Amino acid sequence: MNDELFLKIISNSPNPNLEQLKKIRLELQKYINKDYSFNSVMEIILKELKEQSEQILYNYKQIVSGLSSSVFVNGHYINIIGGNKKRGVQDKIDEQTLFDIASITKMYMGLLIMKLKEMGLIDTAKKINELTKTFSLPNYSVDDLIHMRGIIVTPIRLDRCENSKQALNILKKTYVEDENKSIYTYTDIGLIILTYILEEIMNMKYSEILDKYLLSPLGLSATYHPNFNVTGNGRKDNKPNDPKANILKHENGSAGLFINSNDLILLSKHLFDGKYLSLETLKQFCWNNESNSKGIFGCYTYHKQGLEKTYVPGLYSKDSFAFEGYTGSVVVFDLINKIHNNILVNTMFENTLEKHPLYNRALRSYQEVLSEASIKICALEKIFEEPQSFVKKIKI
Repeated sequence: MNDELFLKIISNSPNPNLEQLKKIRLELQKYINKDYSFNSVMEIILKELKEQSEQILYNYKQIVSGLSSSVFVNGHYINIIGGNKKRGVQDKIDEQTLFDIASITKMYMGLLIMKLKEMGLIDTAKKINELTKTFSLPNYSVDDLIHMRGIIVTPIRLDRCENSKQALNILKKTYVEDENKSIYTYTDIGLIILTYILEEIMNMKYSEILDKYLLSPLGLSATYHPNFNVTGNGRKDNKPNDPKANILKHENGSAGLFINSNDLILLSKHLFDGKYLSLETLKQFCWNNESNSKGIFGCYTYHKQGLEKTYVPGLYSKDSFAFEGYTGSVVVFDLINKIHNNILVNTMFENTLEKHPLYNRALRSYQEVLSEASIKICALEKIFEEPQSFVKKIKI
């Protein structure tokens, strides 16, 4: 089997790394021409993942105390759990451990907005001034906030405010610094504002809207706002690490959710079956502005240079997107190949703003491990026609 044929079998990537592809093909070729079953090759992949995950924890033990990671491919699922919940505490991570996902919270707001729009409950083309008098952003629409167009700023940083009342007053004074909407400016502010706008439109708290239209319908019972008794990542007594979420003391669509791998796998199943939102609707996440591989709600999109430029692996399809949180976690969805990967970690820093640059290398290195395993499973599923579902959960 040559690389060209192998590419047709396994990947919808428009610009794959051929060296990486050849490496994967040669590794699989050792098994598929012999008397191996789908499950026996999957056990080999599982063993490799276990060893590589243990190596990640060992190599980066000074910056990562524990992790939960998953590889999901069209119903086949491997979950790896290891390490401790917090630095210096011998409390092991388990399946129920929740992780502070920081900016990955934006993905949930994105899904919620898409659903509300589909139901006719919000018109994202409307101007902010048509929907609320609380915020004054002339000529700005909900779509502009979603796409992070232009530059909007607060008079002072929210995390420099003394209390939640002052922070909210400062937020209400958000103004447009540059109305050039061809500019893409990653910011939390627009989605925090959108949180309050949604509350006015729906006459409900944001947490209630999220629960009614997203979490409960999909059975996501382990996705929490920080006012719940959460465990796992975070060193702030069950509060999110994000300073803006903390000072506002208000659930918002920018940061602050806590989740576990099980709920992410359940979410991926619902997204891939197309019943909650259509594939075409979800593809909105895959839009990017070409220059920096960032899309709506601050997500990462496909880039021909793969993990060097984005959190979407280069072997995945162009209809892929990823979200990364400053606490060190990342989630990836490939809508065509039906691949989902997640890496949830407990980093070792007292303050995530001190995140060591070394961790970025660790994260991308581990992502490559998970993505190669995912592509192998894609290939196996097509080589071994309609194999039985393979589900394994292991501790390291």
